[in-house]
Amino acid sequence: MSTGKKPILIRGLDHNLYQRILAKAKELGKTVGELMNEVMKGYLEGLTNNPDPDPNTLEIAGSVSLSRDDIVNIWNEIGEFSIKNSGELVIGKDVDKEALQRIKNIENTGLLKVPSHLHYLILLKSRKIYGKIEKY
Repeated sequence: MSTGKKPILIRGLDHNLYQRILAKAKELGKTVGELMNEVMKGYLEGLTNNPDPDPNTLEIAGSVSLSRDDIVNIWNEIGEFSIKNSGELVIGKDVDKEALQRIKNIENTGLLKVPSHLHYLILLKSRKIYGKIEKY
């Protein structure tokens, strides 16, 4: 280790979970330590800074795909909503400008995959882009 810091061992860590974090870190061009620090910080901030989560905010920490129907149905249930993505969010190819207008904003600290025809609109909806946005 070039930083001179002692390694921190975590007993009982799920091997499959670690492998997923390792793969995600490689995908994002980060070390496992950097990604784990971000995840743990986000988790702790979520506990302390947001004891009553906004019911109109969809928080994604796992892997989710949103189709046009998903967006419209969520909007029908709760009205205009925001998305906080720290996992992997895939916006479906069937999503159009009209459906996207139902989303107030997107904060992305994870991986956001968007169809190329929506890329510029996603950038306009995104307040915070600390993660990665991929066109497909």
